[in-house]
Amino acid sequence: MFSLAALVGSIGIGGAVARAARRSRKALPPGAGPAERPENVRRILKHLVRSPIASLTDGTAAVIHGRVVAQASLVGPLSGTPCVGYHVWIRASGVGVARALLHDRAACADFTVRDASGAVAVHGAGLELAITYAPGTVYGFPFPAWLVALLPPTLASPMVEVAERLLRPDDEVLVCGVAAIERAVEGYRDGETITTSLQATPTFPLVASTDFDLLAQGDRPIDPAELPR
Repeated sequence: MFSLAALVGSIGIGGAVARAARRSRKALPPGAGPAERPENVRRILKHLVRSPIASLTDGTAAVIHGRVVAQASLVGPLSGTPCVGYHVWIRASGVGVARALLHDRAACADFTVRDASGAVAVHGAGLELAITYAPGTVYGFPFPAWLVALLPPTLASPMVEVAERLLRPDDEVLVCGVAAIERAVEGYRDGETITTSLQATPTFPLVASTDFDLLAQGDRPIDPAELPR
């Protein structure tokens, strides 16, 4: 089964990355390890080139940038707010305390992304959603009972930062996945119906984020086809 860290965890350090970038098969710059799922999602979206939805071809990996078209069929587990998807995270907080990730939970329903060139379906099952764009709320010890239930029993930090970030209809979003194009003939007069979706595969992830600092294309984008598979 594919692991998100598989795409970013085998990346070289320092000069090895620079050398890899000059070869035909490229690598993402080094960053967080497997424990940092949100940061791994961000790195994939930050460094890969964007493609218009209309240019997607069957079986190819791509990053698309558009707006969410969907009904709010989920609710945020902390706020109860209707949404398309959510990401809840908790980090250790305080002066001189490493911001270790203590809790990381995300879920998403199916939705569509539309840009100026077309639309593509995104399957929520298997999607790695990460939304980390703004600070959360800091809680100090003693923690409320609902928060204690989410924290590791060996927590040493006297303060934690808690955030619930939501994916909503009409949000601007980046999605990376492998395009799947299905053709179906509805009837003699109706002709062929073509449906395009983004999916996860055994060798490539399906990830998404609305973090505003990722929306602008990076200086040296990498074509997803050039990554090790």
